[in-house]
Amino acid sequence: MCGIVGWIQLTGPDKRILVKMRDTLVHRGPDRGGILVDKGVGLAFRRLSILDLSSAGMQPMSNEDKSVWLVFNGEFYNHNDWRRKLKGKGHTFRSTADTEAIIHLYEEKGVDFLKEMNGMFALALWDQKRQRIILARDRLGQKPLYYCQPNPKTFLFASEPKAILRHPQVKREIDSSSLKDYFRFGYALAPHSIFKNIFQLPPAHYSIFNLKTYQLSPPQPYWQLEFCPDHSCSLADWQEEFSQLFSEAVKLRLQADVEVGIFLSGGLDSSAVVKWAHQHSSQPLNTFSVGFQERDYDESQYSRQIASLYQTNHTQQIIDPRAIEILPQLVYYFDEPFDDSSAVPTFHLAKLARQKVKVALSGDGGDELLGGYHR
Repeated sequence: MCGIVGWIQLTGPDKRILVKMRDTLVHRGPDRGGILVDKGVGLAFRRLSILDLSSAGMQPMSNEDKSVWLVFNGEFYNHNDWRRKLKGKGHTFRSTADTEAIIHLYEEKGVDFLKEMNGMFALALWDQKRQRIILARDRLGQKPLYYCQPNPKTFLFASEPKAILRHPQVKREIDSSSLKDYFRFGYALAPHSIFKNIFQLPPAHYSIFNLKTYQLSPPQPYWQLEFCPDHSCSLADWQEEFSQLFSEAVKLRLQADVEVGIFLSGGLDSSAVVKWAHQHSSQPLNTFSVGFQERDYDESQYSRQIASLYQTNHTQQIIDPRAIEILPQLVYYFDEPFDDSSAVPTFHLAKLARQKVKVALSGDGGDELLGGYHR
């Protein structure tokens, strides 16, 4: 993951403060930092290099005449398909980064470029000619994006609230309605956050900040999940289509110029990811799991079975009861209250995997997609 930050101010952003805001996100992008300050717009970026590890993939990134600039956190999975189409239309590329494909796709499609993106992302695109900044999030909100307007002539956005809170004009105040939501639902509901006057852009939405009026448009959806029963196919046909889509989804997510690992719990979801990744990989996979000393909670035997079946390079760690000592770190990284105890083992799992890989797939989301929870 990477981190993005933006500061738009009529009198011009202070570069020193913008750097401090950016570097609160160094944990998201430890490899390198980038910054652009031009007149009233400041864009900053912390990079975790995944595609095109060279300086050509660095952000903020622009088009040829520097009229369009982009900071982008995430992955644009179908960028190679669009790269070929865009080259056919006369666009030239200086890198192999997916970021550059987004810029040229915007030049072709305008705001509708979002409808063409298969990926997980949060982005801010500055169009100098139209004097507007487009903020957008992926369809399911995998990548975060927060914003704040502390006064009529200042607008801020970032991947995490902590970067916004680093700005001297932003007050640290709890939003009482979001606190109530947290006690009811276990998290703050978008578009609000736990902080007063700091908002989340909802998933599958975009907003446009107009630099002429200093107004942010209400979030607009570019995609909406539709529940439409379709009885035209048999159960076997749907199972076959699901398998094909699942296989292709895993294949797309293996795209990287660095090694990719997999969080393997041994459950159905992560095991299925390993199965398809194994089919699409020419090298043994790197899998990672954590176990517990308490046998009633330990399922590491299942992850070892799957690792053995697919002959992965498997790394396992047993978590002791002192693992809860990381709670202060979790508070710092999450910024907002997060009512899910699985964050503790997941933190240890990510720390374990980071010793060998930069990217890891997981089975998260399987229960939500396939109705795995009882209500």
